[in-house]
Amino acid sequence: MTKTVQDAYIVAAVRTPVAKAPRGQFRRVRPDDLLAHAIRAALARVPNLDPAEIADVIVGCAMPEAEQGMNVARIGALLAGLPDAVPAMTINRFCASGLQAVALAADRICTGDADVAIAGGTESMSLIPMGGHKLAMNPSVFAGNDQVAIAYGMGITAERVAERWKAIARRWRPRQRATSATRSRPSRWCPTYPTSPKVPCASHRAWWNRTRGPEPTPRPRCWPASSPRSGWADRSPPATAPKCLMVPPLSC
Repeated sequence: MTKTVQDAYIVAAVRTPVAKAPRGQFRRVRPDDLLAHAIRAALARVPNLDPAEIADVIVGCAMPEAEQGMNVARIGALLAGLPDAVPAMTINRFCASGLQAVALAADRICTGDADVAIAGGTESMSLIPMGGHKLAMNPSVFAGNDQVAIAYGMGITAERVAERWKAIARRWRPRQRATSATRSRPSRWCPTYPTSPKVPCASHRAWWNRTRGPEPTPRPRCWPASSPRSGWADRSPPATAPKCLMVPPLSC
């Protein structure tokens, strides 16, 4: 018996903007409408694809109830105008639900079970809060420590990460987030680098004042990646600091 595994490719990828819950721009927008909008946008990028060729629509949702309940994948697919014959399923792996949906779609293609699939995720934490509208945990979960992570999974995960990697100091985490946002194109956000790496650029200073308020003691905010961490007091960057840790403005 010969087993054949083919490659899976992502030919179109789209996403909606992300707003703040529960008071952001999308606080009253239904997640199935957001999903339908994203599906239509993805299909628009592949105009030669016949929607009837889509073998499955797989959508992850961490709290599948209320406005994102029932089979929200099927509802979103129909709202997007896909043919009735195109199946859809909703999966739940909490924070990894959307990622798991992509993995499952890729598996179906790799095994030859499908040629085309749509995968993604949808969620509204404004309309459906963390834990849902009626959290009813099994009392047995709290009987011991073996299963308590079911109720406090993310909090316990944070404690385990802090315990295992003690080098991740609290004061470095904002810098690490900034590193992730700027590593790909640091020079775009800091025009003074590399000509004046120790002088804060005007846009950087404006961003800092807008988001954090004026600093009592002005300090340079841009430095080479090789700069030592000494002399930066409690705002020392991690060893992998980028050339400029300025975070670009974000709109929600």
